Order: sequence, then C-alpha cells, then structure tokens
Amino acid sequence: MTIRSFSLIHFYFYDPQKVEINFIDNLNNLIDYLQKETKNSADFFYRGHSNLDWELLPAIYRNKWVENEHKMFREIILRNSEEFASTKSAFEKLTIMQHYGLPTRLLDITKNPLVGLFFACNDKSQSEVPGELIVFNPEPSLIKYYDSDTVSILSNLSKAERTLKLISNKIKFNADLSGLKLLHLIKEEKPYFLPEIEPTDLERTLVVRPINNNERIKRQLGYFFLFGFKKIVTKPADINSLYMKNGIQPKFFIEEDKKENII
Repeated sequence: MTIRSFSLIHFYFYDPQKVEINFIDNLNNLIDYLQKETKNSADFFYRGHSNLDWELLPAIYRNKWVENEHKMFREIILRNSEEFASTKSAFEKLTIMQHYGLPTRLLDITKNPLVGLFFACNDKSQSEVPGELIVFNPEPSLIKYYDSDTVSILSNLSKAERTLKLISNKIKFNADLSGLKLLHLIKEEKPYFLPEIEPTDLERTLVVRPINNNERIKRQLGYFFLFGFKKIVTKPADINSLYMKNGIQPKFFIEEDKKENII
C-alpha cells in the first residue's frame, strides 16, 4: 500500500482546509513522497512521536521543572563537573544534559526522515496507539550554528533568574536588572557581546546545528530545537517551522498495526 490521504477516516477528525492527513503504510512510498516534496529545499527536518497525542514540547516545560531550571542547570554541573570540563558555552552544556536524558529546553530533531520514522514506531510501550512523523521546514533565518550569538542568548535562559520577562522596548529591556543579568551570563562565554539583546529574539525557537561530538548525534543526523520563551521565562515560545503545503499542514500518521512491519 502507499501513503493514503483522506478527508475523513476512522476516528481522525480535522479541518481539511487546514490539515492534510497521510497514513504511512509503506517505507518506500514515504521516501518517494518526501524526495519529491523536499527536492527544492535542503531545510527539512523530522521528529518521530510514537504517540500522536504527544506535544512538541521540550522536557524542561513538563512537570513544572522550568520553575527551577536555573537551579537544576547549576546542580547538574556541580555534581558532574568532569563531564562539562571541556565545554565553553551554555549550549554545549545543554547538549550533554540532553544526551543523558536530563530535562532541558532542547528538543531533538533530525535531517533523516528514516530516523524520525524509527522513533515513531520503535517504542514498545506505545505499540497500541498510532504514531506520527512530524515534518518541519523552517525559514533559513531560524537555522543557526552552535556558536551563533542568538543561540548563546537562548541557551543562557537556562541559567537566568525566573523573574526574567519580556520587555518589548530594546533599550528598556537591556537596562532592566533581569536583562542585565542575562547579559552578564552571555558575556561569560562571549566577552565581546554588546549590551544590545534584541527582545524579539527571546520569543523565537531556533533550529541549531550542534557539534558532532558524540556518536548518537552523528548517527542520527541530529539537530535541536532551542526554545525561547513567551512573555515570561516559564512559558515556551512557539514553533514556527511546521511544514506547510499551499497553506495546509500535512500530517503523517502511522497506525498501530503498521509499526512493526515498518521497523
């Protein structure tokens, strides 16, 4: 069978003017579909959810961990200082924490659709529910390297005090005490950084290309979403990178009885 697209099937209810639902039955047909759709752009990324009800949300925003994120960040480093001895930036530290399954403001994504599909199908605890392959096509301005200044700003939110809030006026934000404290954290890793944080950068969710310093990232062609915040530091920024086709978002579901065959 091929990828099937329907306006209504089983118990999946949606607005066909906003969403196109596809069911992945066959590996080769998924590859053919994506090659056709992505041939004019290299900026496609993927994430697999073995349960289609799961949210696109980094672990730090679950279980209210974000309320103590700044303390957790420091405690993890204090207790495992040898793991972080060679790291220079907050983002590098976050990638190590993410590697060990600790809650961070990072969310794993990949350049390889087959890696995403694997994670959508391989979780045995979710074998009786449908999974989803999520496709992203971010604007080039949202894709950054690990040493980008904007990446440094958002990564250091992990250490910022929970009183930090968005002030839309750039001058006022950089003069505010919480803004000055964030600036100090950034300058610890980038001494040249000027006191000119652009508040709108804090509301972004970036796609970041990390250093390939562990085998998992290499094998999985791993990238990360790095989340900013919305108004206050405990509220996650939106993801504005979902793949859209003629104004409609394609969704790729894997029904539970197809997972094993796909694996």
